[in-house]
Amino acid sequence: MTFNPNWVSSPYSTIKDIISYNNMDKCQLNETLKEKKIQLSDLLDGKVYIDQKVASVLSTIFNNTEDFWINKQKIYDTRVERLNSNEKDDWIKSLPIKEIIDEGFMDSSENNLFESCLEFFDVKNIFDWKIKYILSSNLSFRKSDGFDAKKSSVISWLRMGELHIKDVKYPKYDRHKFEYLLENDIKNLTRKSSPNNFIPQLIELCYSCGVKISIQKAPKNCKVYGVTTFSKEGNPIMILSFRYLSDDQFWFTFFHEAGHIILHEKKFLNFEEESMIEFSEKFKQEEEEANFFAEEVLIPFQLKSKLSLINGNKKNLIAFSIEANVSPGIVVGQLQNKKIISQSYLNAYKRRFSREEINYSFKNTIKQLTSE
Repeated sequence: MTFNPNWVSSPYSTIKDIISYNNMDKCQLNETLKEKKIQLSDLLDGKVYIDQKVASVLSTIFNNTEDFWINKQKIYDTRVERLNSNEKDDWIKSLPIKEIIDEGFMDSSENNLFESCLEFFDVKNIFDWKIKYILSSNLSFRKSDGFDAKKSSVISWLRMGELHIKDVKYPKYDRHKFEYLLENDIKNLTRKSSPNNFIPQLIELCYSCGVKISIQKAPKNCKVYGVTTFSKEGNPIMILSFRYLSDDQFWFTFFHEAGHIILHEKKFLNFEEESMIEFSEKFKQEEEEANFFAEEVLIPFQLKSKLSLINGNKKNLIAFSIEANVSPGIVVGQLQNKKIISQSYLNAYKRRFSREEINYSFKNTIKQLTSE
């Protein structure tokens, strides 16, 4: 009986293990590889194919044979090919192909759908996709066998959000400037009624302090509000879904994610469907801190005692929103969240937006920033 494992051990993971086990100096190693026109980061990311020439370099550096690396690459290639063959149909079925095509990231006329999907995710095979988006993503997905359409939809949403802004050159992140803008210029935008007005200004203000903003509608099976992560250069990246298309939901989500940027400086997903991810006590605490941050920016502590005094009175609602310098819809959202009023009361004060207006404002602003 032939042993055909469904796991794949890459030569690149072997290189990482050797470096770690021998406590090798990565800076010195990188300089040595540069002399052979090889970047250590590319090697570790699997972007360097191990042919005879590369195997010769690795055998010298790591004190083993060329055949060891050549065989390692061949075994890896064979297993990846088998993995692709066995799993590609299930993988493709788990992806929101229609939404990816509708967003213009994939051509519906392309014959080889599998290759198109790999190109969309910028990976060479399914194994690389798993490493990049499941094992190395820090998104704390709940573990499951096979391909989960919900996970794949979230990953696809993240990828579309990244692609929207990939060609924009951002300045260095300025945390102090971002904090100032959040409580002043950006908060002022919450009172603007049209995405045509507030989205371009929001993106440009965030751009000025090195914060990347992307807006992408969540595909089917993706009940997500937003995500915050950081680029290799240290720039915060915030991807927002504009879920429910209302001002209270959008602005609370934005300031919630901003709270993660300021307070935690790490990757966070804000899900509606809690069954998808694993919630540690630290995760719950940091979510509460981000919620508190958003509440404090939108409705400062000194005004919170006045919330209950609104008592559903429409005149009081308008007066309070002016004093807090936010839209009436945001105040209604907070009243409902704190169960001061019912979920169905005063909803007429929430501003509703069209997806077309949001997409036009966002994509047009990104287009202008890309051309600068």
